[in-house]
Amino acid sequence: MTIEIMTFRLRLETAPETFIAADAVVQAEFSYQQPGIVRRTIATSEDGTWLIHTVWQSDTDAQAAAEAFTASDLGTDFLAMIDDTTIEVQTFTPAGAA
Repeated sequence: MTIEIMTFRLRLETAPETFIAADAVVQAEFSYQQPGIVRRTIATSEDGTWLIHTVWQSDTDAQAAAEAFTASDLGTDFLAMIDDTTIEVQTFTPAGAA
């Protein structure tokens, strides 16, 4: 199992409501269509930082989905709303997992 945490800030011209609507499309039309996805959640903090928490069956599934997403039109449009200088991605293995 792999847990992926992505944090970022939106571009100044991106309204949060627009981003939330776009994320709903990403979740329905891309994320939950990917092999190995277990769960995906989006959240925001009071300071404007956003977080996407995704759980995958394996690191291989996570990597394949990331490559497919960045190569897709949907991914390109979604990522254009994010300030790319603020993106941080971390991956974790659940404690006690082999």
